[in-house]
Amino acid sequence: MPSRSSIVAIGAAATVLAAVGPSAAAASLPDGRVVERASQTGGNGTPLIQTGSSLRVLDDDTVVATNGVSPLSDAPSGAPPTVVMRRTSTGWTTHQLMPSNPDPTSVYVLQDATPDLRAGLFFQTPSEIFSTPAERAAPGRFLMRTADGGSALVFEGAVDVASDLFPGGLSADGSTAYVAASSDPVSKEALRRTVFSWTSAAGTRPVAREAGDPLATCSTEVQGGFYAGATGLTTNAVSADGRSTFVQAFRTGDDTGAACPSTQQTFLVRDGRTVTRISAPTDPAVPASTGESTFVAATPDAGTAYFRTGAKMSTADGDTTSDVYRWRAAEGATPAELTCVSCGAAAAVTRVVAGPQGDVLYLLAGSQLLAVRDGATTTLDSGVSSVGGVSRNGAHVVYAKGATLWTSGAGGDAPTCVSCRADGTAATGQVQTAVLNKVGPTSDGTVGASSIAGDLLGAISDDGTTVAFVSDENITGDASDGPHHAFRWKRGQGVALIADDATNFGTTVSPSGNTVFFAAYGPVAAGDDDRSQALYAARVGGGFAVAVPPAPCSGEGCRPGGGSGPVAPQAPGSTAPAGVGNATPTPADDRLPAPAVAVLSLSSSQRAAAARTGTLRLRVTVAGGGTVKARATARIGRRTRTVATTSRRTSTRRATVTLSLRLSSSARSTLRRTGRLRVRIVVSLPKARTRTTTVTLTRKRG
Repeated sequence: MPSRSSIVAIGAAATVLAAVGPSAAAASLPDGRVVERASQTGGNGTPLIQTGSSLRVLDDDTVVATNGVSPLSDAPSGAPPTVVMRRTSTGWTTHQLMPSNPDPTSVYVLQDATPDLRAGLFFQTPSEIFSTPAERAAPGRFLMRTADGGSALVFEGAVDVASDLFPGGLSADGSTAYVAASSDPVSKEALRRTVFSWTSAAGTRPVAREAGDPLATCSTEVQGGFYAGATGLTTNAVSADGRSTFVQAFRTGDDTGAACPSTQQTFLVRDGRTVTRISAPTDPAVPASTGESTFVAATPDAGTAYFRTGAKMSTADGDTTSDVYRWRAAEGATPAELTCVSCGAAAAVTRVVAGPQGDVLYLLAGSQLLAVRDGATTTLDSGVSSVGGVSRNGAHVVYAKGATLWTSGAGGDAPTCVSCRADGTAATGQVQTAVLNKVGPTSDGTVGASSIAGDLLGAISDDGTTVAFVSDENITGDASDGPHHAFRWKRGQGVALIADDATNFGTTVSPSGNTVFFAAYGPVAAGDDDRSQALYAARVGGGFAVAVPPAPCSGEGCRPGGGSGPVAPQAPGSTAPAGVGNATPTPADDRLPAPAVAVLSLSSSQRAAAARTGTLRLRVTVAGGGTVKARATARIGRRTRTVATTSRRTSTRRATVTLSLRLSSSARSTLRRTGRLRVRIVVSLPKARTRTTTVTLTRKRG
């Protein structure tokens, strides 16, 4: 039986609270931020969030992750690649986003969702791994997760119709869904691709298939969808009330009849019946055009829409380069109006980014950045190489000029450098936001954005004052020698370091600007003992209250009522160390960090240098100290052989070190002869999980 003094100590421990805060790697965060771990480990032991995962930050407390996401331990075998991370008063929770009562032999892919995530449109298909051959022969289906938690069948495809089902869109309240299919939902007979609408009251029915409608003889597709919205391809293709949708229609090889356009055109369908072609000249002085058009954005009421085309649809359009047009619906006695909003630009429009309300657009025409608001077009900046994220109110935009990030906006912001150093000079390293990938010098010597991906709305806060990004340059001068660092820029304050050793994806900012999300290999926050890649939140006033055991008593302090009494609780957001969801007490200052090792990825230029010199320089983050070892193997001839080994003693604290692996003469000879060598590297540290990475080296033969 425990003594009375030990009972008192246990009771005191239950009343002592402390905020859990950042580890030494992120010890001096700006704005009073505290690091929290937002994601957990997947059920199969792999990281839940992995390089390539797409993140959508809805607010300070909610993140949706898609693509490359590991299933959770309590998920069915056919787990969908969509999870929701939510913050509670005690930590971050993670759950699958999927229909109710899911089939464990199926995979569910989210197509679109309501802003509150209560309703969603899913595509269900048999799992290639967990289903039987007979189950894999079943057709795909579109399912609705309704706002009340139930499920409804939207459309089931036909087994023998190739390319049968196509993504659709969802109204803001979840009452109406649109999908496209190449079969009849009842008879299963093949059709030209047709748009169908679904409501809980009317079920599923075709959109505008009456005789005489141009859509009756054309292949069509709806322009909505969750993924389209995530990458900025379309905005509000389905109206907020679900009564209207914008569709693309085009002629296929067997289409005949004048009603079907010869090239892709944009149509508006209202109430499932009324069809209006918006990509057609409204000025009688402009001849009818057949040039291809692509829907860009619309306002939530479908009263105004934008599309891009190379056709001349206005007397102001003096060429056949790509331009953006604004269409406004007829209202009362006012006829429909078509206006070219980019015809004054000196070059073709190559990228369009729209705000969530569809009333503000940013266009990249040549190297000019244009803003379109209320039909008026202004030039914001020149020398622009790519356009990235836009704020949720549409007033602010992030873009690249060469190797630097800038911000401006239709709200009147002057162009301001985001990733410049404190002295105003341009940083020269690669930078990356939630939308722009790898802006800066590349392996072929060019400078620019290599790709556009991720959360269009996650690069900048709503008020335009905060931007989150990753850079491989120590812009602030207080970062470690790791390859990637997460930064936040704030108007009037400049750039500040958020995290060392961040991975080069997933850095986003919440609408308020109070939370910067970044990915890193743990442990980053105290109490975080998981060494896999995870998503972290650097939150203003963050941290969670957790129980902390009192200091051991002695002498009079062990008597009831003795000692100094319970320690007063610390409020979250204090200077105490930062933590994670189910946090544990902060380690004492003299306690060593848990042994851990993480291998940092090699850039294309580093791989090229290794292929040229025969020496791999591998950067490894080590915690806990000890001798870190690396062993490289490769297939030489018909056998797998050890081609390099190395080791290095590290300090007892967290450090990033470089391991030099000199390839053997046989490995270098194979690389010269074949032009390619695949090297598998195993990195180990005593009492830590072994890490493995594979590097493919290529070079010219000879």
